[in-house]
Amino acid sequence: MFLHIDAPEAGVQVPGGGALPHETVGQAAIREAFEETGAAGLALGEVIGNKLMPIQESPVPYQVSTYCWLTTTETRDSWDHFVNSHDGDHGMRFRCEFRPSTSAGLDWGFDIFLDRAVKRFKTSHGRVTCAG
Repeated sequence: MFLHIDAPEAGVQVPGGGALPHETVGQAAIREAFEETGAAGLALGEVIGNKLMPIQESPVPYQVSTYCWLTTTETRDSWDHFVNSHDGDHGMRFRCEFRPSTSAGLDWGFDIFLDRAVKRFKTSHGRVTCAG
């Protein structure tokens, strides 16, 4: 998960963003997570859910958000990261952390599938953390 250093009102979030035309959902999730965290060795675990969300002031009335479980070889518990991307996030500063999933404190409904994912991944993978 991460916090916006320069915009604390943005709350606690997980990486996210749109897929480029040539990307699969997994490729987009890995790219966005790397851009927004710089975490090492990201890989797609699996898609854990989809959510249809209305969007205001847009040519399309809804967007589908796909939530993915990623794994990482990152060894740091927490770090600051400057986003390096070709979109509006470029230059943003994030405070990235791994937290126990039970105390992740995600805002904006980003935890919609967290309980289901934790139950599934505790069964098959042991220790579970909410990675950003």
